[in-house]
Amino acid sequence: MRRLFGRIVVDHGKCILKYYLTGSRKEGYSITILQEKENETLCSKCEQVTRSTIAAKRLCDKLVRGIVFPEQLEEIVKDQI
Repeated sequence: MRRLFGRIVVDHGKCILKYYLTGSRKEGYSITILQEKENETLCSKCEQVTRSTIAAKRLCDKLVRGIVFPEQLEEIVKDQI
């Protein structure tokens, strides 16, 4: 499963990132953060964030059952930046 969940304009306004919920119930879920436009340069902090994934098994299990809303997922991504 790879589903686009949203995009974030970072506080400084230069970088635009998109995030995906990836994985499956069997393998576990994670949130992958990528840059929206590949030809643009990111700041060093955003560059680091795009190289990591956020383990989100418990959160995503709730999300699949409809307990967690996409806005809450966006807040988790913002906390990583």
